[in-house]
Order: sequence, then C-alpha cells, then structure tokens
Amino acid sequence: MTGSRKNSLHRSSTVDIVLHESRKTWVSKMFYRYPSVCVFLAFTFAGICCIISLPEMQLSEDSERTFLVWDDLRVERQDAYNEAIDKVEVGNQKKQSVAVQTEAITAWTVWVIYEAKKSVGSLLTPAVLNDMENLENQIANHKRYKNVCLIAYDTAADASICNVHRRSPVDTFPNHDTQTEIETTMTGIFADDDRYLSLKPSFEKGWSTSDRTPRWARTMIEHGAPLTLKGRTYNYYKEDEDAQDEYFVDYVLDVADIVDDYKSSNFDTYFFNQKWFDEKSNELVMQDFAFVGLSLAFVIFYMMVHTRSVVLPIIGMFQVILAFPVAFFFYRFVFQITFFNMMSLLSIFVILGIAADDIFVFMDAWKQSEQYACLADDLEKRVAYVYRRAAKAMFVTTITTFSAFLATAISDLAPISAFGIFSANLILANYFLVITLFPACVIVRHKILNRNKKQEPRKDSIPKETGSPKVYAGVPKENPQLDANKEADVEGNANSADVNVAVVATSPEAKVAQKPHLREESRVAVFLATKYFDKVTKARYFIMAFFAMWFIATLVMATQIEPLSENEKWVPSDSNVSEAFDAIQDTFHKGETDGFIKVNIVYGIDGLDRSDVRAYDVESIGDVEWDNNFDLSPKANQERMIEVCSLVKNSPLVQDQIIECFMADFKTWITNDGADSTAFPVEPSQFHTKMREYLKGPGYEHQAQNRVGYVGNRMRYAVIYTVAVGKMEVYEYMYPRWEDWEDFAEEINKNSPAGMNNAYQTSTMWQFMIAERALVRNAIQGMLIAGSISFVVLIMSTLNLVLAVYAITAIIGIVISVLAFAFMLGWEFGMVVAIAVVILIGFSVDYAVHICHAYVESQAETRAEKTRDALRKMGISILGGAITTFGTGAILFLTTLVFFQRFAWVISATIIFAVMWAMVFLPALLIICGPQGETGNLKVWYVKLKAKIATSRGKKNGNN
Repeated sequence: MTGSRKNSLHRSSTVDIVLHESRKTWVSKMFYRYPSVCVFLAFTFAGICCIISLPEMQLSEDSERTFLVWDDLRVERQDAYNEAIDKVEVGNQKKQSVAVQTEAITAWTVWVIYEAKKSVGSLLTPAVLNDMENLENQIANHKRYKNVCLIAYDTAADASICNVHRRSPVDTFPNHDTQTEIETTMTGIFADDDRYLSLKPSFEKGWSTSDRTPRWARTMIEHGAPLTLKGRTYNYYKEDEDAQDEYFVDYVLDVADIVDDYKSSNFDTYFFNQKWFDEKSNELVMQDFAFVGLSLAFVIFYMMVHTRSVVLPIIGMFQVILAFPVAFFFYRFVFQITFFNMMSLLSIFVILGIAADDIFVFMDAWKQSEQYACLADDLEKRVAYVYRRAAKAMFVTTITTFSAFLATAISDLAPISAFGIFSANLILANYFLVITLFPACVIVRHKILNRNKKQEPRKDSIPKETGSPKVYAGVPKENPQLDANKEADVEGNANSADVNVAVVATSPEAKVAQKPHLREESRVAVFLATKYFDKVTKARYFIMAFFAMWFIATLVMATQIEPLSENEKWVPSDSNVSEAFDAIQDTFHKGETDGFIKVNIVYGIDGLDRSDVRAYDVESIGDVEWDNNFDLSPKANQERMIEVCSLVKNSPLVQDQIIECFMADFKTWITNDGADSTAFPVEPSQFHTKMREYLKGPGYEHQAQNRVGYVGNRMRYAVIYTVAVGKMEVYEYMYPRWEDWEDFAEEINKNSPAGMNNAYQTSTMWQFMIAERALVRNAIQGMLIAGSISFVVLIMSTLNLVLAVYAITAIIGIVISVLAFAFMLGWEFGMVVAIAVVILIGFSVDYAVHICHAYVESQAETRAEKTRDALRKMGISILGGAITTFGTGAILFLTTLVFFQRFAWVISATIIFAVMWAMVFLPALLIICGPQGETGNLKVWYVKLKAKIATSRGKKNGNN
C-alpha cells in the first residue's frame, strides 16, 4: 500500500475515533447545559467536607512513641513498664504527692559546652574557670532558676541547694585562684578511681593523667518537677504536664540566649536541652513550611504561562486547597484515622505536581479539540470528547499513583503509614475535583468569553479545489512539518475504495474531513512530533544501548545503599545545635545522665493487653498485665535480688559499673550500714512494712525514679537500673547488644527462685533500633506492592501486556536511578530514603503511563506513528507537569532543615529521571518494538482463547 493510501486510511480511522469519543452522554450534557450547577454542586460537596473536617484538622502532638513499631516486643515491654508506672501512681493517689522540684526530668537537663579557643591551651586555668563561673552565675541568677532547679531529696526547698545537682568544672575545682591549686585538685581526682569515674564525663575523652589539658568541658544542670505555678503546687510532673513544660521552655529559651550571647576570649560555648531542641526544631519546620506559599506561587505562574489564562490556574490551585479537607474527611471519618502529624503535610508537595499534571492534561485536550472542525462547531460534542479523553488519561495515572501511596499503609510506623493513606485520599480528592469542578469552570469561562461572539462562517471552511480533491488529515489538518504526505492526492477514480469521503458531502464524516484546523497546534507539540521525534528515531538504537548500560550501572549502585551507620541529622552540621549534640555524643566520656543506652531489669510485669487499643492512636498504650507470682518478701528472693544487682554491676555489658539497686540501698539502711547484719534479709511478714517505711524516708529517690511500685499494700514491680556499654547507634550496632542483654536476662531468670524468675530487660533505645529496621523493610515491601499494583493497573488500562511490561520497566528504571543518585550523594537508608521510596513510586508511574496510554489509544497503524501521536498528545502535558513538580521541589533547597533539603533532591531527581525514562527511553523502545496490530492485545488473546475453547467443545460434541 502506498504512503498516500496509508495516510488516507489513518485519517479516516481518526475521523471515526473522534466521532466515537465525542458521543454525547448524560455527563457531557450536564456540563454543557448546566455548568454553573456543576460548579455549585462541586463547591457544595467540598464545602460540606470543609465544615466537617476543618475543626478536626489539627496536628497530632508528636511523642517518643510516634516513630515506634507499636506491636514490637521491645516496644511492648517499654510500654508495659510505662503503663505500670501510671497504674502505680493512680493506685497511690499519684504517688502521695511528690515533693516540689525533687523529681529529675531528663528532658529538662541543660548542657553548657565549652570549647577552648585555638589560642588557649587548656580549659583548666584560673582565667578560664573564672570565665565559666561568671557565665554559670548568670544562669543561676535567672529569675526562674530557683523555681525549676532540681532540689536534693533529703532537704527543704531552699534556693541554696539548687547547685547540688549541677555538675560543672567550676564545682570540680572550687579552689582555682592559682594553677597550683588546680593541679593539686586534679592529682587528687586521678588518684581516686571512684571520684575520677564520676567526674570524667564532664571532660573530653582524652582527659587523664597523661593529658591534663582538656580543650572540651561541659556543665550539666539538672531541673526538677513538680513545679509551683501561679500559687498552685502540682502533685507530680504529669499533672498538667503541658503547663509545667511551657514554664520550663520559657526559662530555657532565656538560658540559651544567655549562653549564645556570652562573649569570651577563652572559649566558644554551645547549648543543648531536649525541650529547647524540640522548640527550635518546630520553629524551623514551620519556617521551612512557609516555602509552600512560594511553591504555590510558582505553580500558579507556570500554569498561567502554559494555559495562557489567569483565572484557570487560580481555580486550579483553589481546587488543590479544597482537596485537603475533602481528603481529610475520608481519612478521618471513613478510614477512622485520628493520627495526623506534620509528615502528612508533606503531601502538599506531592499533590501540587500531580494536580498541575492533571490540569495540563485537561487543558491540553481542550486546546487540541479546537483543531477539530466538527467539535469547534458543537460545544457539547467538544465537551464530551475532551471529558472522555482527559478523564480516562487522568484516571489511569490517578489509580496507579493512588495505589502506590496506599501501599505504604503496610508500614509498621504510624507516621509513614498515615502519610501514605492520607496522600492516597488526597490523590482521589484531587481527581474528583479535577473532573467535576475544574471542567465546569472551564466551560463557564468559555461561555462567558464567547457570549457576545457571533458564529460566522469561516472562509476556509471548504478547501480549495485545485486538481484532485484534498483530504485533510482526518481531524485536524496536520501541520506540514508533521508529515509531508499529510495532504495527499486522492488516488484512483471516484469509485476507488481509497476515497472514503467526497469533496462535497453532507454527512458528519464528510464535514470533518472537509474542514481544516481552526487553530494551529502548540509549538511544543509540533516540536515533539517532528524534530524531537525524528532525533529519537535516528538515535533509537544508541538510546537503547545507553539505557541498558545505565540500568545495569544504577542497579549496582542502588543495591549498595547501606543501612544507617550513624544517627540521621535533621539540622545542618554547622549549626550550634548540631555541634552541641555531636559533642555530647562523641567528644565526652559517657555519663549516666547522657542519652545513651539506659537499661532496666524489670520484675513483676507479665505483658500488655492491647485488645482495646485503636490503630494510629499514639497515646493509647494498653493495659498492663501484672505477674501475679512476683514476690520479693521471701528471704531467698531478697538475697537473690542482691546477687542480681552484683551480677549486673560486674557484668561486662555495664558501663563503668553504673547501677541503681534499691535492694542494696535498702539493705544498707536496714542493717544500719552493716552494723546489724542479722536485720537482712527481713522476715517475710515484715518485708513490705519496712520497705514502705524506707521508700518514704531515705529511699524516696528510688520511688521518685520509679524503681519500685506499690498498689495498695502490694509491691507490683521492681526495677534495677543500669547503663549499658556503648551509645545510641544504628540497628547494625544496637541489635547484637540487645541480644546480649536478652541472654543476660534469661540467665538471671534461670537461676532465680519462684516469684522472681520472670524478669525482662528493656530500654527506650531498643525501640528506636527496631523502628530503623522497619523503615528499610517497609520501604522495600511498599515498593514491591506498589510496583505489582501498578503493573496490574497498567495491564487493565492498556489491555496490552507488552505495553505494561515496557511501562513497568521504565518505572523500575526511574526508581533505581533515584536510589543510585542517593548512593552517589553518600546517603544511607534512613528516614529520608524510606520516604523517598514511597514518593518515588507515586511520581514514577505518571509519565510512563501517559505515554503508553496515548500509544494504545492512537489509531495509527505503524508503531512509529503511534509513538509520534503519543508524543504529540501527551508530551506537552508531561513536560508541563514535570516543570511544575520540579519547581516545587527545587524551592525546598532554600529551606534550613536537612530533611527538607534532601526531600528537594528526591523530588528533583525523581522528575528528571521520570522525564528521561518516559520521554527518551519509552519512545525509542516503542519505535523499535512497540506493539502493533494484535501484538500483546489481551482482547484478541481472549477472543482467540474463547474461540479455541468453543472449537474444542464442538469437536468433542461431534465425536460424541
């Protein structure tokens, strides 16, 4: 068949498909006849969702449990201990009121860190210590210091005793008028092992007899609760904890300013406190989220350029804003999820790009429909055609993106799971609005703009007859650059089968064929379908070779991303916050008050009943299950507890023999410091009476620190506290240490008598260790599930197995390209990469799906022409969506927090690689071996299979 004849047939089939897709439906009639009503209904629905959702749309307060795997053994153990503490407090009427400021609050501990300037050889000189003393006096003289300092347990509440719980180089060297006095004190410290052990955490690790000139030192200031505020004395810290925290935060912010503003020629100062860090982090998060406004402005600006309209982009962004309460309505009231934290707000950066892409798809279809003469003359048909084409294309990408985000619901971490579910709802809400509200607004705008325009006959509505009749390229009249043969002479005589329409005819088909385009295609679409297509065609084999090598190289790099080797940083490394935190972690000897692995050996708790715990409820822990066999009153059990304390203290797993054993201190008290050795073990009938007496007196600290818990007259739990060797690290480092402690606890139980042979060990650090492992595991699982779902959706949408395989190959290529990019940046598999994987799948599917869907919808016969059609129809939408999403992500480079900066890298890299694979790899692959005819067509396979089965049954019946 000649090229002219092929083009004629292609034009005829295009006419058929346009007429078919412009069939009027009740939806098109509704939008055409009553667009204002459609706008009203869409707004009403969104408004109802807003009214219901906005009062509930509040951020959940993050706690230590937010990023934990709630059903993990290690988390359940720690939760059971925490719940036991609460139950005991309730049973004892909130611990019979804790004395004011006597309960040490770990999160209130303040660190002032000193680093000697280069010109200063050591911090232990009279001038430097005087300088330190001056700074610390300013802190002690703060008007609120007396109200929050930690008071000694056995003294009255007097301001002079606040410094009892301050560990400072100034206090270590009280006589520092001369260097000789300092050296004498230092010699005495090194000569006393116990004293050196307790003081060395205040100085850098190298401080010893061989190096007496430390360049780093730190002061630790402890603070205590409950407080007295506005004439009210709280009974315990958890009674209106927020009010007490708020008072302390106001104080600690002032202290931080004092430290930051202090000028010294001897040292640089750094400040750290957990509550202060949380407050500053929240400020930075809110500050960085302010860039959302800049992202919105960029998207609106580009949409104005792309659509050549001011009104429609504003409507589009308003639609994005409306999508949030609509999505939240289903998230909260359908999915019944009450957890909604800051991470869920990250979806704004996701939906901006996706919403812009959907709007571009609709607007490009609307513009391209103007080229079709029959549609330009019939607005209802045009609406039907545009709606059917755009809604179908958007539906495929919506379902794949929705599925990709919904796959993260399997995550063991509530914030990531909730983020995926909310984002999935947001995708659906946006799709609902973009096929209801936005089309209706477009039609209303169109009617307003054309209200006063008269439809006059076009001069070029009938082609000139010069020689043989002309048949235009179906619909529309093609740009001459697209194909030299698009306007071809009709071959043969008037009765030839190649001539489908007469020059002058009255049928709709003839009118379509006779009328040329009413509007030229955009230059970008023309470029993609001509020059760009030609370049890809010529270089197609080179492109395939390049991507094959690229795939192998990036796959190798992607598989080399390792788990975290150190804790992730969320603030820049050069900030004071980061430097102070790093110094605490790495520069100093470890002390029991540092944020290291604090282990509790717990007796009396059997587990946790979570049957009534609601999913995504951070604060819902469950009910503690007591070990009813636990009993320390037997003499053998009292002695065994002393033995266990000794085992723990001397264990190689324990740091510097740090231990708090209430039973050992009880023995010292009951025997009058050993004067009456017969007083221990206590008679079982007297044990609890004596123990309660001890805890109310000299042993009050053990009760305040939750080492022993009574409900009524029954001891419900008992705890041995210690500090493990090592520090808070990544999973690979922590897990073997957890196993060692598990074996140690099992060994203790094995050799213990009944009543105390069911102990377990727990630490908050074990919880975070498992959370890190869950990040990696869930990211991989989510990627596999999302990829599988996307593949199924691709098969269902294209009904072509070959195209689905091609598209999923491109998606895999995008994912491993971004992971390889992360590897090249030196990232490890932590929180950022885990979230990146979630977003990756969602972003990766859109562009590849657009190309494949347009390819299968094309009525061209050859794979090359199908590819050309796909580039022409969807290329401009893909580029528009890519530019807006890339711009949205790039703006995050202006933020402060490391998380947002890495998030910017993820979005930007994902878009670059998605465009590369969808607009370069896929077209080249489709030109070479794209399916055509019946290749990969599942419909044809189904018909053939059905016919074969029918034939087989017919033969069988004939034989019978």
